[in-house]
Amino acid sequence: MSDHPAGRVLLLAVVALACVAARGVPEPPRQTSQLVHPVAAAENARVARSGAGQVLDATDAYRVALLKMKAHLNVARALTRQGAPGANYHLRGPAQEIYKDLAGELERRGATLTGDIVQQLDRAAEEDSHLAIGSALDTATTAVDNSLVRTGRMTRRSLIEVSRSLFRDAVEAYRKAVSDHAVVDTHKYQTGGGYVAVADALTRRVRRSTPASEAYERLRNAVALLREAWPAVVPPRIANGPDAVAAWLAGVESALDDLMDQRERISGLGVKRGSFAAPVAVWCTRLALGEASGPSASMRDSHARALRGVGGG
Repeated sequence: MSDHPAGRVLLLAVVALACVAARGVPEPPRQTSQLVHPVAAAENARVARSGAGQVLDATDAYRVALLKMKAHLNVARALTRQGAPGANYHLRGPAQEIYKDLAGELERRGATLTGDIVQQLDRAAEEDSHLAIGSALDTATTAVDNSLVRTGRMTRRSLIEVSRSLFRDAVEAYRKAVSDHAVVDTHKYQTGGGYVAVADALTRRVRRSTPASEAYERLRNAVALLREAWPAVVPPRIANGPDAVAAWLAGVESALDDLMDQRERISGLGVKRGSFAAPVAVWCTRLALGEASGPSASMRDSHARALRGVGGG
């Protein structure tokens, strides 16, 4: 039947209707964050004012805070390995402040990151020995990673929006750290570099759920350019201007938007997993992106058999 002109027309009509049905099954609305910690509140307020991106939901705001703690731990580890000063700052102040803001949410979620672990960081900083600091960092990093795992699998949208938040806060820290092409606040400079590094790792995970695309390549190039603002954990003698770094951030955000456009918006912003329309929606999206040229032979045969069954012939 699929080789007959009338059959092909009918088949295409069925596929078109399936695409429309697939696009018409929306995801439940995302709940905006009810967390009270200042990190999430400040980010969401900035997003709401600018109209860019979207307000983080409760879980993504929680992930941002945990990833910021991980960034400080990473910076402290890098400084300790290099024998450079400043590790104690990242072990103490930021880690404790973030934990204080998140304590209630961590307990509610049954996270493995506890006050005892954060206090171990403080004691290690006071002892100021490589062995104590290394042990405390290992324990805390494992606890943060496990707490992140307990939030569940991150969707592509979450990966994009969480990384966007981290990139923005990194550039904000850079703006406060640099004046007249000189780093005037080493701690803020290092904080920004830590945020960019964890955000970069998140964007690489987007690749696993996104087919090879020009948008992804643009993102990789844009992130590589942005990371040039932080060539090392120890600040350079001459730094890039904050306006130039902000322009690089704009390139990263544009690429993130394109990735969202390609995969999420074209497919109608979501089809419930496991629904009858999900496979068709995937194919419709690939067709719109030029990743599929038309119904495959197996798809044509499947539809032909279904139509024969409906027709009783």
